[in-house]
Amino acid sequence: MGDALVALFGAPVAHEDDAERAVRCGLQMQQTLAALRERHELQIEMRIGVNTGEVLVGAMRAGGDYTAMGDVVNTASRLQEVAEPGSVIIGPTTYAETEHAFRYESLGALTVKGREETVAAWIAWEPIARPGGRRRRARTQLIGRDAEVSMLQSVVDAALIRERAHLVLLTGDAGVGKSRLAEEVSEHATTDRSARILRGQCVPYGEDVW
Repeated sequence: MGDALVALFGAPVAHEDDAERAVRCGLQMQQTLAALRERHELQIEMRIGVNTGEVLVGAMRAGGDYTAMGDVVNTASRLQEVAEPGSVIIGPTTYAETEHAFRYESLGALTVKGREETVAAWIAWEPIARPGGRRRRARTQLIGRDAEVSMLQSVVDAALIRERAHLVLLTGDAGVGKSRLAEEVSEHATTDRSARILRGQCVPYGEDVW
């Protein structure tokens, strides 16, 4: 848009880590541009603003480009305007969703063009967690999953008794409690069966994420 680039994360398809993807993208863009600047002796820099929230998405007219509109987008634009060249500045909702994944420095409350209220902002320096990592939440009592827990515990018991590998695949929509169920069964294997638990994790996108 003009001399600016607008990138949307979470539209038209949403993911649970869209805010993290956006910040990682911004940092990688700055890193790539820095390498190009050194390699080709260029005098070019850019500023990046990242903001998260609800927006209106779609084409403004028939046959128009797909875009996002709303205060969240406007705030992202204002954040990049006040950013120092070479930096990635983020808003409060982005910070709340990604503080576990990056090293941030608070910039305090900023006064930005077009807004009467100040905007809390942070500068993103570098990742401190691997892509796709999840924040640890307070552990609560598992309710309404007795049948599933019992079935999975029986699979664990059978595997240990028979000394044969068993494969279980848990599927379901985001947020239904797959990870929580797996944690419950893992705790049974560790506490009641003295089993060793090995955990692995991968992200469902990309081949060169960092």
